[in-house]
Amino acid sequence: MNETKKFDGAEFDNSKIMSILLPIFDATSLTTFILTIFLILAIQTQTPKSMKGFKTFLLPYSCYTLALEILLGSYCPAVLHPFVYIYPAGLVRYFPPKISAAILALAFYSAISTIDCCIAMTLERYFAMKNMNEKPSKMPSIVFGILTTINFISIILLLIVTQIRPLSDSFIIPYESIGFHISPWISNLEKYMNINLLIIFSDADKNKLPAVLYILVFLASLRVSAAFIFLFLNVKTSKNLKQKISTKLQKHNEMLLRMTYIQLGGFVILIGIPLLGILYVCIFIKEPNFIPTLGFIVMNFFGLYDTLATAICIKPYRIFFIKIFKNRFKYNKSVGVHTQIL
Repeated sequence: MNETKKFDGAEFDNSKIMSILLPIFDATSLTTFILTIFLILAIQTQTPKSMKGFKTFLLPYSCYTLALEILLGSYCPAVLHPFVYIYPAGLVRYFPPKISAAILALAFYSAISTIDCCIAMTLERYFAMKNMNEKPSKMPSIVFGILTTINFISIILLLIVTQIRPLSDSFIIPYESIGFHISPWISNLEKYMNINLLIIFSDADKNKLPAVLYILVFLASLRVSAAFIFLFLNVKTSKNLKQKISTKLQKHNEMLLRMTYIQLGGFVILIGIPLLGILYVCIFIKEPNFIPTLGFIVMNFFGLYDTLATAICIKPYRIFFIKIFKNRFKYNKSVGVHTQIL
């Protein structure tokens, strides 16, 4: 922000709208958590041998989705726009500042790792179709291993930075200095929230986006682009193989490709578009706005969408879920009849 306009803390009080949205956010997180647990169980027990290579990456993908849901569900990031100040509106607001920062870092790690799994899944399909009559290629595992190692080292370093004061002070404003730091821009904010829980990057003053956000968007864009490139190659390879493989194998490939389409499409709609909206608002709109916080809430629906898409698109998992709900329905019905007799 180039001008020296000062805002009152009341302009950032979204308690009324959050009182409506938080129950929806929490209900979505809980539903996703339960369904993803069942999906992980389905992947572990119902995956056919023909999907053995695909399972190698689908299982961690679902685990990262579950982790992301737990972390974001407990954090529920709120943004104090037009400043890039992040505040936990969820359960994390009761945690110490260092724990809050660590949970946010782990959420970013889980989000990037889900994209890496998508890359590995599209690679696995590409090499499986390309080398149909040969041994499974090790390339998907190698690429996934490299990406996972880089992510793991990055999150360890990031967690160290968030927990050790001399290092964290170089990137994040210390919680005891937050009041002094925001005083030229916002007054009376402590009346509406615990300002010690604000995460303020040291280079994010005056409506300037922090460098770490640009880095995260850049890394995510590279990964999503790679996933789409391999998805395009999968489609092309699948079309070339239609005359060479059995109808059963064609349907199997189409099933896995369809799931990948839906996963990446959901990522673009429920993660990419809200993220671009957040960036646009943060850069071009200079007055307090709820859109960045709403964007994070919309992102929370991705886990539910993705879990349902995976369960519906892959037949063995779909049958597994149908059996569970049918048995549950029969159990409830029998309990109801028994209660009426008594």
